[in-house]
Amino acid sequence: MQVMQKRAKLVKPEVLSMTHDYFVKNTALIPVTDPEGIKNAIPPDKIGSRRVEDFYDNSLIKELVDEGFVANRTKK
Repeated sequence: MQVMQKRAKLVKPEVLSMTHDYFVKNTALIPVTDPEGIKNAIPPDKIGSRRVEDFYDNSLIKELVDEGFVANRTKK
């Protein structure tokens, strides 16, 4: 909370608390890239013959999930 207060320059504790609660509820625990989001972000004339999957790589995150790294951290 102190870091968020300093970086966001939030002075009122109730605003800081509401901001924290909002981001906790709306931020995914596992930050995987959504292919649909990438597709929408790339102009159609720039994609060429490439696939949307060529623009991101979720393999490292998938590996952490498969090895139980995320599950182990959420139990604490």
